[in-house]
Formats: sequence, C-alpha cells, structure tokens
Amino acid sequence: MSIEERVYEVKKKWLPIYMLLFIALIILGIFFILLYSGTRKDEYLNISMFTLLFSGILGFNAFKLFKINPPKYKIIKVLECESCGYRRTEEGARKGEYIYKEVGTCPQCGKELLITAIYREKIGKGP
Repeated sequence: MSIEERVYEVKKKWLPIYMLLFIALIILGIFFILLYSGTRKDEYLNISMFTLLFSGILGFNAFKLFKINPPKYKIIKVLECESCGYRRTEEGARKGEYIYKEVGTCPQCGKELLITAIYREKIGKGP
C-alpha cells in the first residue's frame, strides 16, 4: 500500500468527525451571534468570529478531502520459461501466488512456466 493510499484511508476515517465539528461550530457561532445581538457585549462577537473562523477551516479541509481521488492500480504478473525464453504477462494475481512459483507448462517447449515478477501499474489519476 502506497503512502497516498494510506493517507487517503486515514482521512476518510476522519471525515465524519470533520463534519460533526463543522456543524457544531456553525451552531455555536450562530448562538454567540444571537447572544451578541441581545446583549451587545463584544465578548460574544469575538467568540462568534473565532468559532465561525474555525468552522470555515474545518469546512475547507472537509471539502479538500472530498476532492481526493486515490490512484487506481492493476496487478501484473510476468510468466517465463527458463529453458526457451518464452515470456508473457497476465493481468491480476491470485492469493498465494509468488515469484518463482510453477504455474503450468510452457506452450512452446513444454517445460515448466514460472512467475518471475509481480508488480502493479497505475491506471488512473491520483493525488
């Protein structure tokens, strides 16, 4: 798993907390604005400005989180015959497959066909 994928998963877990705090701070900011309009005390106006500022920051971070698209990958495995040099690539790998595992016979010479590489390629746009 790449660093981008791990960061994406962690941020997705925090999304409900971002949204809950965003809504709570908006409500709290409105509450302090109503208190200020009733009492005309500057302290309530200052607190409301700070709560609305923090809610804006949280909303901006949540919006950036929605825009993240993790990269898409496809798994490629390379099959080779050591005797004749036959080589082919296949998309996808099954659980339990590993490098130098025998997976069948060579279609050219009939000897054993081995997995010589398993890797992934990026197929979609990512961060």
